Amino acid sequence: MTRDDALASFNKSFEGKILNKTEFCGETTYTISASDLREIAKFCQDELSFDYLIDITSIDNFGEEPRFEIVYHLYSMPHAVHLRLKLKVPEDVAAADTVSDIWPTANWHEREIYDMMGIKFWRAAPSSPSRARPRLKIANHALAHRNCDAGRRSAEPSN
Repeated sequence: MTRDDALASFNKSFEGKILNKTEFCGETTYTISASDLREIAKFCQDELSFDYLIDITSIDNFGEEPRFEIVYHLYSMPHAVHLRLKLKVPEDVAAADTVSDIWPTANWHEREIYDMMGIKFWRAAPSSPSRARPRLKIANHALAHRNCDAGRRSAEPSN
């Protein structure tokens, strides 16, 4: 299967679920709804041979809505093809379904995103979070969240 075959199959299977498609440097990024993530991820692994989850990243678009983006970087070793799946997540939701049962390495990345951004990842239904540990309040830590005023850090830590 070539890159073009994989993308054609993806486009055909999820035509109505693709919110945006971006091409850059020979790599494709599809923006999809968070509710479609598991179905699309499973298809990418089973049907298109995206057998390697390189990374999951998150973006905080502070001041914009939806505030967060989650980006899944996939790679097909048999076909040497890169693919990205991007979700937009509103601040009031700040959660997405886990893909750790599809790509086990996602567990590590999801925990990192939770620790850094506070975005939760649900196992099957939104009633059972996969990580329910409390967030630490470390006021003077360099990565502690602080109140923002016009893009500047406040001297007072947030509570």
